Amino acid sequence: MLVTYSTTMKNKSSTVNRLILLSGPPGTGKTSLGIGLAQKLSITLNTHLDHTVFFQLNAPTLLSQFFGQSAQKIHNLFDALASLARSEPRQLLILLIDEVESLASSRAVASERGEVHDAVRATNTLLTGFDMVKTMHNVLIVCTTNLPATLDHAFLDRVSEHFEVTPPSPSAIYEMLKEGISDLIERRLLHQDEDDGQALGCSYVDAEFKLETDRTAVSCRIRRLAERMGPPQDDAKPVTGRWLSMFAERALARRRPSRKLPTVADALTIMEEYLDGKGAARTVKRKHSGFTEAETTQCGHCNKKAPNKLPFDALGKQALQDLVKEVGQLGQAVRDLAKVFQAQSPKINKQVPISQKRHEIEEAIALLVPTGPNTSSSAAPSMLLQPE
Repeated sequence: MLVTYSTTMKNKSSTVNRLILLSGPPGTGKTSLGIGLAQKLSITLNTHLDHTVFFQLNAPTLLSQFFGQSAQKIHNLFDALASLARSEPRQLLILLIDEVESLASSRAVASERGEVHDAVRATNTLLTGFDMVKTMHNVLIVCTTNLPATLDHAFLDRVSEHFEVTPPSPSAIYEMLKEGISDLIERRLLHQDEDDGQALGCSYVDAEFKLETDRTAVSCRIRRLAERMGPPQDDAKPVTGRWLSMFAERALARRRPSRKLPTVADALTIMEEYLDGKGAARTVKRKHSGFTEAETTQCGHCNKKAPNKLPFDALGKQALQDLVKEVGQLGQAVRDLAKVFQAQSPKINKQVPISQKRHEIEEAIALLVPTGPNTSSSAAPSMLLQPE
């Protein structure tokens, strides 16, 4: 490793950038891998360095709406990192920058699109910061990104090690499924039988040999699930580690509530149905008239088909349209009344009696809606609501 090489050197200096880039699809564990790397280095270098300080930074938090503030924040960050590294030479400093594409995007593309010049200044300051801590033996920077193709060429040129984190393999999925089931057992959401503990301790290779003798064993069923979630076919989306960490609990959340805890075998049956899509639809305990478009069409009580949309007859639709039309006419009448009142009535002083104001308003209404010989003044305002 770069840090191990530079730390064990006698002169403690190196011209190699201690910059590692982890790229890959979302949910593949890039951030977790960076944290695990920091922990591993802390244990490996404990004979050369006293202790390790780990910093985790989300790149978008350094962006500011004020011009020049983003570059200033980045400069202050690396200046403080360099000062801390010089003051504590036997202290390993590891900086993890998530979503580095927010700060190190391509400047050529930004110039072609005419984007804000402040983003280019932030990228320049970031590259200068990398050069600032380049010769310090006790500094390591780890960056993660989902979009490696959008990164600036100068940034990629400074990267010493670039690792592509791919979606998990079937063996990794097997271990993650076992870990998820074990977590549910510890939280007392699953009941563990006597044979479950031995089955969960079975490795991926051992489960392969058991497929020939006992295909109903817990380890064999987990292996078959892992193989089904393996590399995607055609254009299907790959399974991510984040989705796998929630898979077991999400599958159990779709089952009907029961006082009896399900066993590991029951949980595997639920997970298999959930993966097949049988348990993907949420069971809604309502009457048929309460189903909406987003809910399932299968009733949990009587297994009858229910309509996806609420019934809405033509009479109710026509009544709603008439109501909207009347409201629009009322609003137009109020606006006309305000215009006539402003044009006909003089400016009212604060000392004008209320009776005089009322008289002027009645005159304005009379001008807007003239009353005939058979129409009283009290019925005149009701004519505003009549359709044309």
